[in-house]
Parts: sequence; structure tokens; C-alpha cells
Amino acid sequence: GFEPVREAFARNFAERDEIGAEVAVCHRGELVVDLIGGHKDEARTQPWDEDTVVLVYSVSKGMAATAMALAHSRGLLDYEATVASYWPEFAQKGKEDVTIKHVLTHESGFPDTPSHMTWDRWHDWEAAVEAMEQIPLDYKPGRVIAYHPRNFGWVVGELVRRIDGRPIEQFVREET
Repeated sequence: GFEPVREAFARNFAERDEIGAEVAVCHRGELVVDLIGGHKDEARTQPWDEDTVVLVYSVSKGMAATAMALAHSRGLLDYEATVASYWPEFAQKGKEDVTIKHVLTHESGFPDTPSHMTWDRWHDWEAAVEAMEQIPLDYKPGRVIAYHPRNFGWVVGELVRRIDGRPIEQFVREET
């Protein structure tokens, strides 16, 4: 039943000039797709293999958004509601009117990384949540789409925790 994944993977090489890639899909705990293709290098001299190392960005954003969609489908949240209606401490520095929809569409108005959040502090959930509470708006929510690379996951993750009571990683593990 997962043949379309193989076909789409092959089209990336045949039609889209993909250099190299790998994809694995687990369904209900079982590996159902495991594909490797192409090359490691642009010259296409080194075949891609299972040990090829690549950089991966924003993988968790899709999972976080899926958690929000699941919570929405269960009636636990309203996309038009403000973040502060679920997380009162968020309503600081002009963010009172930021909605969940603004967050999910990268229109929240605070795309920059808080300057005091150094790399060694991002592992501290509470510090990151407090940084999201304290970050000021750069522009009015809903006016500009600007990728929120380091803010999205923390805001969505804290919303899931506030709405459901479980940390987002537990929610995703148990519900998806």
C-alpha cells in the first residue's frame, strides 16, 4: 500500500534532478518504506548509502503542527483564539492579540531569536518558554509572513502542554 511513496521518490530523481536522498516511514511501529537513491555529491560519483550524513532542519515543526491539528480535531483548541487564552503569561510585549492561527502560519510577529537565548540554554524548557513570553513583537500579527525558526516549536509545544497537560513529545508519542 505504500508503492506511491516509492514512485514519488523515483520521480525526484527522474523529473526533479534530485542528487541523493533517503526516506524511511514507520507505520504503527513497523518499517514500511526504506528507500535510498542517488549520490552523496553533485558530481554524482559517490553513491548515497545508509551512512550518508545530512543536515536536517525543521523536522519537528511538522510534527508539532500535527499535534496542534489533532488537538483541534478533538475540540481542545480554537485556531482563532489567542495564545494567551490558553497561556496567560504569553500576553506580554504586545503579543496579547497573537492567535494560534498566527503561530501556525508564521504570522505571529516575532520571528527573531531572543538575544539572551544562547545555544546552551535551548535545552532548558522553562527558560525557552519564558523567552517566548518575554520576546517583543517586531510587527503586528497577521500582517507579514516571516519564518519563525526557533520560536515556532516552543510556542506550539507550550500550547500543547497547557491545553493537554502533557509535554509535546509525550503527546506526539502517545497520540500519533
